[in-house]
Amino acid sequence: MGSLHNELRRTQFSTALKNFLGDTRSESGIERYGETLTPIIDMLVEGEINFLREETLFEGVVNATAVAGEEGYVGIGLPVFSKDLLIVERVNARGAATQSVVIGFSTRAVVAPTLTLTSTMRNRDQRAAASGLTLLNLGARIEAWSGTDPAALISNSEEILCTDTAFREFIGGPWIIKPGGVLLVTNLTLNAFVGANFAGRVRAARTGELVNV
Repeated sequence: MGSLHNELRRTQFSTALKNFLGDTRSESGIERYGETLTPIIDMLVEGEINFLREETLFEGVVNATAVAGEEGYVGIGLPVFSKDLLIVERVNARGAATQSVVIGFSTRAVVAPTLTLTSTMRNRDQRAAASGLTLLNLGARIEAWSGTDPAALISNSEEILCTDTAFREFIGGPWIIKPGGVLLVTNLTLNAFVGANFAGRVRAARTGELVNV
């Protein structure tokens, strides 16, 4: 049989492949496997490739203590004049016993008058730190918010979870936050604790991505 353009010759790989498939035909039969045997490697899902794409991986926890007569809020966002995009990939949260938590969008202009900035978002790639031991704080780049307010700060609730004091994960991600935007979690219950873990990545916005900002 003549050689094919993508044949697999007698190598350790082809031998192992034949043994795995239980192929007992003549050696030329292995040539056909090379026609469709195409490894699929999605580099975009590999976490370590974020460094090469100039994306910063982040994670952090934000808590808000109970205040009488007010709802608790925690969230993350970007400064108004940021040139970044914030991609929040995972959020899990909990409230007090038998209470639900809600996630939704807001803006910095809405939350800044009553919530407080915290410095809890951190880089989860050790290559970002010279020592490899202390992860860099991203407080100057990603704004984390915590506090309470008697009014509703979320304009439209995206999703609701019943937590029963245990952390539960929202399923609606990823959430894309533009400069001046905020992603908030609240328990919508007066005088109750709320906490959330946020994880994702932040990167510089590309040309044309912030046209409508």
